[in-house]
Amino acid sequence: MCIPTDDGIKVRKGEPSRAAHILIYEWTGNRWQLVLRLQNPYRNASPGDECKLAKLLSQHGCETLVATLIRDEEKTCMQNANLEIVTVEPGAEIWDALNKLSSRHAMEGKTLNPQVGESG
Repeated sequence: MCIPTDDGIKVRKGEPSRAAHILIYEWTGNRWQLVLRLQNPYRNASPGDECKLAKLLSQHGCETLVATLIRDEEKTCMQNANLEIVTVEPGAEIWDALNKLSSRHAMEGKTLNPQVGESG
């Protein structure tokens, strides 16, 4: 799962492609594990570079992108890169997004433990 952020605390309010960083989490058994903090090389890029970010995220194994707002062009790029888009409310903390996805893993029959681990 990829979470765009500017401050490492909240999901970026606005376009994911303009985030300072992308936090990449992986569901490992019963919790989310931070596996990579990726500096966004396309943060100040030109219009149309959303597809470059989508490709980069896909190369890093992202399957889900969390966003508060996503433009149609950005959405199309992410979907073409086979990224599922999950929306959260503006102002949502990363913890909120992780909990939202944890609930979904539980509904899919996966083990649920609300602990969140960080490393990397």
